[in-house]
Amino acid sequence: MHMILTQRERTILTLKKQNLSIRNIASKLETSESAIAFHLKNIRTKQNLYYNDYIQKHYLVNVSASFFS
Repeated sequence: MHMILTQRERTILTLKKQNLSIRNIASKLETSESAIAFHLKNIRTKQNLYYNDYIQKHYLVNVSASFFS
């Protein structure tokens, strides 16, 4: 499973990785700072969901393996 980001989220993430501020990203993309903050929040949520899903699957595999050992 991989994290699915929208095209806009990928664009914002690319700019954020360049160490641009929310204000600078908003200016570059000609949108509001609140819109950028909203997208960044969605990215963090998706990252947490992906991470939690990975941990849960990893835990279940290990618990199952130890149960049958």
